[in-house]
Amino acid sequence: MSCVRGSIHVIESNEKYENYFKKLDMKIIRFFYDCFSFFESIDCNIQLLFACKRVTKDQFKLRPFN
Repeated sequence: MSCVRGSIHVIESNEKYENYFKKLDMKIIRFFYDCFSFFESIDCNIQLLFACKRVTKDQFKLRPFN
C-alpha cells in the first residue's frame, strides 16, 4: 500500500479515532495533511487515499520520512 518511503499506514477502524487525533501535536497533523497531498499528487494507491480521507471512520499512524 505504500507509494513512497515513510508512507501512512492504516490502522484498524476504531471508534476512538477522535481521542487519537486529539493527542496528536498540531505539527504532526499538518505533517499528515502535507504528506497526504503529496501522495495524492503522485497518484498513489486509490484505496489508500480513499481510506485517508475517511477520518471519521479510520485511525492512522504516521511514520516520518527517513
